[in-house]
Amino acid sequence: MKRSMNNKSNAQTMVEFALVLPILLVLVLGLLEVGRMAFIYMTIATASREAVRYGSATGLNDAGVTTRYKDCAGIKAAAQKVNFLGAFDPALISISYDDGNGNIISNSCPPPNLSAGDRIHVLVSGDFTPIIEFVPLMKRTVSLGNPITSSNYHTILGNVAIRQTGGSDEGCTDENANNYDPTATEDDGSCTYDPIYGCTDPSYDNIIQMQL
Repeated sequence: MKRSMNNKSNAQTMVEFALVLPILLVLVLGLLEVGRMAFIYMTIATASREAVRYGSATGLNDAGVTTRYKDCAGIKAAAQKVNFLGAFDPALISISYDDGNGNIISNSCPPPNLSAGDRIHVLVSGDFTPIIEFVPLMKRTVSLGNPITSSNYHTILGNVAIRQTGGSDEGCTDENANNYDPTATEDDGSCTYDPIYGCTDPSYDNIIQMQL
């Protein structure tokens, strides 16, 4: 009798497990799919941010050939550095430029010469297709017109001359000194002179009054 009850209990447990298992599998697979979609989105967002950061930096590219905002290959390479698992196609990296007010200067790279206040715009797109069809997540692809995208703008930095205003510029203000500084407004005691040789004894008639 006791053995019969144990058999019934084991059978009931197996039936309950069989009923719950599909639900658990759907939840686990759903979490994996949501995580994969989030990873693709974060990769695309980081890629556009790194690309626009590279393109807006001042100076020449690493090869010293062209300015960074004209270095199309370098901009795309900066985006590709974070594309570890192929979350997006490099061909889906779009680079454009505007004047800072939304007026397009160029829709392609490289652009003409830009001026202060102009911006670089990088748009990165990628596809997401659910692996498990019964997981209720929308398919987002370029072909369907609804890809995962990330867009970033950044004002292009240039070389800015810095000039001190206010305060005083210290230096030698004596025009007769060897190191006279015509731009100095306050003497700092640094003036130097050529030495004058002669008699310094006051008991003689040929004393030189100025000895430096």
